[in-house]
Amino acid sequence: MTKYFTSKVTLIIIFFFFIQLSPSHAEGNNPIDSLKNELKSAVDTNRLSILYDLSVLTIVNSPEKAIGFANQLLAEAEGMDRKDYISSAYTMLGEGYFYQNNINKSTEYFKKDLELHKNLQNLSGMADAYNNLGIVYKNTGNQDKALEYYKNSLELDKKLKDSSSLASSYNNIGVLYFKKEDYQKALDYYKKSYKIELKWKKPESLATSMLNIGEVYGRMGNLSKARNYLTRSVLICDSFKLGITKEYAVEALASVYEYNKEYAKALDYYKQLQNLRNKRINEQTNKRIAELQVKYETAKSKKQIAELNKQKNIHQILIFSSVFVISVILIFTLLLIRQSRKRKEANEALQDRNAEIMQQKEEIEAQRDEIETQRNEIKKQRNLALSQKEHAETQKKEITDSIEYAKHIQEALLPDLAQFKEKIKNGFCLFMPRDIVSGDFYWLTKIQNKTIIVTADCTGHGVPGAFMSIIGITYLNEIINNENVDDPAIILNKLRDRVVKTLITSEKFDEYKESMEISVCSFDWENNFLQFAGAYNHLFYIRDNELNILKADNMPIGISNKKQKAFTNSSLYIKENDMFYMFTDGYYDQFGGVNKKKFMLSTFKTFLLNIHKEKPEKQKELLVQKFNEWKNNYEQIDDVLILGFRV
Repeated sequence: MTKYFTSKVTLIIIFFFFIQLSPSHAEGNNPIDSLKNELKSAVDTNRLSILYDLSVLTIVNSPEKAIGFANQLLAEAEGMDRKDYISSAYTMLGEGYFYQNNINKSTEYFKKDLELHKNLQNLSGMADAYNNLGIVYKNTGNQDKALEYYKNSLELDKKLKDSSSLASSYNNIGVLYFKKEDYQKALDYYKKSYKIELKWKKPESLATSMLNIGEVYGRMGNLSKARNYLTRSVLICDSFKLGITKEYAVEALASVYEYNKEYAKALDYYKQLQNLRNKRINEQTNKRIAELQVKYETAKSKKQIAELNKQKNIHQILIFSSVFVISVILIFTLLLIRQSRKRKEANEALQDRNAEIMQQKEEIEAQRDEIETQRNEIKKQRNLALSQKEHAETQKKEITDSIEYAKHIQEALLPDLAQFKEKIKNGFCLFMPRDIVSGDFYWLTKIQNKTIIVTADCTGHGVPGAFMSIIGITYLNEIINNENVDDPAIILNKLRDRVVKTLITSEKFDEYKESMEISVCSFDWENNFLQFAGAYNHLFYIRDNELNILKADNMPIGISNKKQKAFTNSSLYIKENDMFYMFTDGYYDQFGGVNKKKFMLSTFKTFLLNIHKEKPEKQKELLVQKFNEWKNNYEQIDDVLILGFRV
């Protein structure tokens, strides 16, 4: 059994995910008959494998047959003392009896499987057995017992550090708390699962996690967050064609908007839900019709072959007896009548199915009309109840949520710490935005044998600065990764041209002077050579206890009153233990201290000299500590960004 549950997925579907067919037996037009033929001559472990596959293939449609194969597998595995196949037999017997609704027998075999893995000290097998028992007790309504087994499985997953199983266990426990209406605990476990799923980035798992979290927020009355997560779930479903999950997410969104009295949007989502269900029903119907057509054509082809063979026999028999020919003709006639009768029955069944579909369609249309009537009536009541204060508060909340979502977009564009540590083995990144989103950004990439590192400070902070940072990151990616430019001065020249062309099209060109201060380093590790170019932002490096500066050009990237000149490079041969610092002005411009003064660049230089021999991560810790001590209770006035790395 799989570990992954959602609040919308039934236990029977979950069982399917546990089944894993052996590669050698998963294909073919009639795999069961093929496996039975192989079983006749198979010996030893190959027999055990075939018996297991037969049990898997028959578990859903013929659980009694699956139980028979599993019992045979158990007997032969015990004779060979194969503990792995004994465990497989116990699991298949537990599933088979579960399909027959024989809960006592199902529980008995899953507990035998648990004891087997306990004796073998197999933590992974114990975790799966606990999970299977949790599924059985959940299905019987014994939520407390199910929760106990799920938590046992969770503790083992933590020891095994199995992130995929951890995500499933957290989600299973969240489902139980959701059913118990303990929504806060359900939310806590759903978010733990979601955090792990973000790393795996599996679309279906992410969409399901967002759906679950959105439903909980809806039940808790946090409608804004409910809409946020459910809308993101729908977007993922659209991108990866996850039909069933999308239906659940759309239905949940409709309920949230209806609860929030946004009836126009609720109706829109109910219409979407109706269209999705109609589409699925039509696809299922068309698939069924196609299957019936294939079966019909196959049967027809077989009859034609049989007819040819019989005609051949008739010609042979005519030599001996005309009476036999007449008998064959009579038999053939009877067969045709029978085939015609079957065809008539199939057509009648198809007509009945079409009538059923039309009835369903009429029922859905009636429901739609009823919803439309209700919507019009409720809309009148809503217009009387709404006030300007509520509208303003809702608008403010939506703007904040949008900025929070923009933060996720900006974070996705920035390199994460894993990428930074991969490219900069011995360094640190100190990044502290003033607001939810930041006008400062850092960016790095590898091109051929060189590492390009960028730090930048865009005009302003918050949302305006964040937009400029997105423009800068986009153009840097085009210039460096797409055009293969690794010369810092050329990079800045091209970047300035594109930024100016972008900003100059604004209707408020004369009113705003957007720009960015930036530094670009190109490290040639093979030749221990560095090239640097900057727009206002300098590069510091400490060598032999002395702080040195590679100066930037005194002009920005963007719209400026200064005359535009080409940016220039500074070069340096790197020595072992050189310590480099790239930064923006947010750190040393911070007000604080006893007299509420700026920290100042000179103080910043002295502090770097004092800490530069420490390990990079320790330097980062000391920089944060010093900044907080200086700032004390004053507000942070700007975004803070410092990159440090030792050669």
